[in-house]
Amino acid sequence: VRANFTALGLPQPELECGDALDEGLNAYRRRYDVILADLPYGWRENSLFHGCRELAAGILTVAARVLKPQGRAVLTVPGPVAADAAALAQGAGVELVASLRFDIH
Repeated sequence: VRANFTALGLPQPELECGDALDEGLNAYRRRYDVILADLPYGWRENSLFHGCRELAAGILTVAARVLKPQGRAVLTVPGPVAADAAALAQGAGVELVASLRFDIH
């Protein structure tokens, strides 16, 4: 991750390991311009505590709280979760700007 940021001339990110839905994480005490999340799809990676749909909904809820005005959250999620993107965004109180399909293979 750090090499990618360096190659792009971006400031190094602060990374915190923990449950993404734990509102007590230090990372959630600040406000952000952008949140990026590549959620586990369950094929090679698994989440120990939450399903992908629950993670997506939770991260959007966190985004509603910690994003600066005009901030953006970008999530990659599997097809079945992406199909519910509008409902997940509405439930979190955020605006869905785009939902794009992509092939992971």
